[in-house]
Amino acid sequence: MLEFFQMVGDAISTVFAWIGNIFSGLLSIFSLFGSVMSFNAVVIGWLPPAIFAFATLGVGIAIVLFIIGR
Repeated sequence: MLEFFQMVGDAISTVFAWIGNIFSGLLSIFSLFGSVMSFNAVVIGWLPPAIFAFATLGVGIAIVLFIIGR
């Protein structure tokens, strides 16, 4: 009988740990977003103007396709 309550407690703690990990991952993603944007601005800033247009176009298309899910 005690094993049943221990199993229920383990299941509940697993669910709470899963929810905590989801929030931790989302916080990590949002905190890294600023670093990614500044890094991309620096990297694209060093490109020659002729290549700059193609680089920004390629990144834009990649983001749109990622959002669409292809």
